[in-house]
Amino acid sequence: MTSYAEFMAKQNRIYDKFRDTSGITAEGTNPSKEVLEGRGGYIIAFRHPPKITDPLAVFSERISRTIGALVYGTENAHTTIATYGIKPDFSRDDTILDEMAAAASLTHLDIEDPESGCKESPEIDYGEWLYNQDSVIVAGMPNERFVHAINSTVEYPLEFRPSWGAHMTGARFRERALPEQLVEFFNLMKEAPRLGRSRPTSIDAGHFLLTQEEFRFVTYDRFYLEP
Repeated sequence: MTSYAEFMAKQNRIYDKFRDTSGITAEGTNPSKEVLEGRGGYIIAFRHPPKITDPLAVFSERISRTIGALVYGTENAHTTIATYGIKPDFSRDDTILDEMAAAASLTHLDIEDPESGCKESPEIDYGEWLYNQDSVIVAGMPNERFVHAINSTVEYPLEFRPSWGAHMTGARFRERALPEQLVEFFNLMKEAPRLGRSRPTSIDAGHFLLTQEEFRFVTYDRFYLEP
């Protein structure tokens, strides 16, 4: 189990690494091995309302016009709670998806239960876009309820990999580019919109596929949260 303070400390250390843009400004982009080789896996994640996903999708598309990058549209926008079974040669197994749905259901019930110790709904403030040599993210600052949701999956029999942060991915680079080829990108990032506070609309269980052509999140089961 991870305390809220421990979660925030780890998350902020990773955000600080993103804030150090010396790598991309000196060497340019360097797509991740995951994008170059492809990956797939099972996922439990929060979905967000249109006021969050619509501007995310629009700006993701704008990024892709300045540099080859995977676009994260409204149908794929999410904040990961936990993942499982990520590998290059992924093939979905409905038996495991049933297990993922069961875990998501328990997380949902735990969040909705007023006796569980947390009285507030999950909420995340998305106020800052960050980037490094392989991706662009929107940094999220969550309340304690978000960490409570992550901790609930730790107790499930499957060995989930909990999310390190409350971020959303905005784009993943799929080609190398030198710093002088990124001037338009750097200027665009100065215009990145503040998405604001999100109260997630659902917890989704499913699987994802990541290739050089696309990122796709396929929902297997969905559990709606109270508005």
